[in-house]
Amino acid sequence: MTLPLTIQSSQPTQVVITLSGITLLEYEFLQKNVPRHYTLTRTLTTSTSYLVVSRPTFSEKYICALQWNIPIIHISFLYNTHVPVKSFLITPFQNMKFTIEDVNNPIFKNYFVCQGAVYVENMRIDLDFLIADGENERKKFADKYGIPVIRTSDVFRNNYRKFQKKNWLFALRDMSAHKRKDAQNREELAQSASCGEDLDGKTHLEMSGNDAKIFKDKIFYLDSDYLSKKLIHHLKKLIIENGGFRLSHGAKNTDYVISENDLSFEFIFHCIENGELLLPALFQNNSAKPIRVLEGCTFIVTTKYNEEINNKIRAMGGRIKDKYDYTVTHFVTEHEKLRKNAKCVSKEWIDKCLYLMKKCEERICILRLPTRQTVSYNMEKEIVVQFTGLPPDLKAKLKMKLDALNIKYMENEQMKGVTHLISANLATSEKFLCAMVSGIPIIKPDVADNDLSSLMWTEEDADEKDKKIVRAVKYWRDLIRKSHRLPFSGWRVKLFCVKSRLGSYRRVLECGGAEIVETQWTHSFKSKDYKEIIDRDAHVRTTDHIFSYLFSRIQKND
Repeated sequence: MTLPLTIQSSQPTQVVITLSGITLLEYEFLQKNVPRHYTLTRTLTTSTSYLVVSRPTFSEKYICALQWNIPIIHISFLYNTHVPVKSFLITPFQNMKFTIEDVNNPIFKNYFVCQGAVYVENMRIDLDFLIADGENERKKFADKYGIPVIRTSDVFRNNYRKFQKKNWLFALRDMSAHKRKDAQNREELAQSASCGEDLDGKTHLEMSGNDAKIFKDKIFYLDSDYLSKKLIHHLKKLIIENGGFRLSHGAKNTDYVISENDLSFEFIFHCIENGELLLPALFQNNSAKPIRVLEGCTFIVTTKYNEEINNKIRAMGGRIKDKYDYTVTHFVTEHEKLRKNAKCVSKEWIDKCLYLMKKCEERICILRLPTRQTVSYNMEKEIVVQFTGLPPDLKAKLKMKLDALNIKYMENEQMKGVTHLISANLATSEKFLCAMVSGIPIIKPDVADNDLSSLMWTEEDADEKDKKIVRAVKYWRDLIRKSHRLPFSGWRVKLFCVKSRLGSYRRVLECGGAEIVETQWTHSFKSKDYKEIIDRDAHVRTTDHIFSYLFSRIQKND
């Protein structure tokens, strides 16, 4: 029997690509330069192969693509079509900037960080969303500048329309016009600056009329390692036509650097299409990548609240299946009997993984694990005393008293297992701060019997300058005992300190619930005597911020 022969086509399969958030200028440029088998369109249909965006905006097309499971890729792919498309796939929140107000549980922040979002400390007009419950100053700022406010009850539901930031460029134009009124609203400008807003004149509109050049006297550097020759030539032409200059190499007086680690070339296209100089922070390239905590894991979820659990699993890089097969690695269930060559875990285990941003051991999976770092107190626990700031002779006398009362004390400098700290004064030593952030009672050295709780420092015992310290100690001790949460819970800290100081800061932060890390940190601190160069993207604060955080929340009692 002779098989029919056919000649197979050697032409690449036609690929339909829908663009979203791309300017007409760039669309026309791409039409002339992408491979022929790519069909570019601005309409999303069921035949669309990919949705291409320059940044997540949660436009209607963006939301539909997520609902229809159409892959979303970054615009850079169309300039590097020789690279596999999977290298340009983005998660829904990748590189979006957000902050949080009055939300203590870190899983709300980690949910977005695991998906590649960028957490920032300060409130800024270029934020993509704010997570907050109730009314506060940050919410008022967000409402004023059109920043979406997401309640904690909506975080894990993936209601994408709540993240829509309408007219984000128009809001920026209003901001530029507002700032040109130099003689008006000075207090409001000062308030904007205090919220982290960039008031540098180089980032705002500098045109005196409709005929002014957008890039008048502005100097650009275009990185040839980041941009193709065709794109560099096109951007150079646009810059010059709009009154700017282009340097062939970097220089200190460069206004804008278009490179992989600085501004996106989208900045140029959007400025020209909108007819004004826009805030560069909106077009800053971010290198944040998703943290795939559960990569390689496949789950079947059989508990309540499936939607939220499924979204948490997907946020951490895991997969969901409706029916069991050999690829399933985990059951999310409350019943261990459902085991079928897969590990049974509870929904609390999912929260624990999200809380720590790492895959936890499944051997503790059926236990009710806390969703945040907690502290428990056993009032019948054996008393163990530590000392700080005591002269040698007083310390020796105290040890004799404690021996007579059968009260244990530490013979070394460690704080582990300590229940009370005896302090000769209110100096903020390392052990004093460790006790403060751990909720350990700090007492006076007037030990007479086993009732140590009556010896805690009070404002009556302190000088005027030390009363703030007493109030801070009481504030954190009461808060820790009430909430079972340490002051630095959820902090992932990178320290830039000289070796002589590193250990002290590490011990204080870890006693307060922080985790010291080298990558993916949420907070970074630098000691004043640290001289080495630090990457400008590290967003480093001085170690004084640690003390400010502990003492600034204390209200003086009238």
